[in-house]
Amino acid sequence: TEFGSTPLWHLDELANVGISMVLYPLSAFRAQSKAAETVFKGILADGTNKEVEKTMHHRMQTYEVIDYMAYEKAMDAAAAKN
Repeated sequence: TEFGSTPLWHLDELANVGISMVLYPLSAFRAQSKAAETVFKGILADGTNKEVEKTMHHRMQTYEVIDYMAYEKAMDAAAAKN
């Protein structure tokens, strides 16, 4: 993992030695944790989240990342069957 004592391998290097799947279980969590720290520090400093809004996704960006509209369509289709 990041910050470990072994070198980080590139995906191509791993593929060259026969590895077909690589997991990064904590990379996103660590990035989210740092982002949350930035937001909370901004709120504490400014008394509002206004200045840190530029670091956030707006609602539709979040929906695009998680493909929420596909989920919503599936839920609507399931509800229509009942």
